Amino acid sequence: MGTRQPSVDTKCFDLAQHFLADVPGHTEAQAMELAGAIQQTIEDWLPGIEEDVAEERRNNGALGVGA
Repeated sequence: MGTRQPSVDTKCFDLAQHFLADVPGHTEAQAMELAGAIQQTIEDWLPGIEEDVAEERRNNGALGVGA
């Protein structure tokens, strides 16, 4: 019995396929692995960006910018 592949966003898979297009003989499993790494990188990166945006909003609010 094989292990279940985690769900990967189709956009990440498309991006992986784009980068592997010039790699002769790459497999779908390799594309899925790369897609998973791309997705994980984005998921790890997003909380920092969300915090940056929230901090900027707090700072702008304290300055009365955009009110």
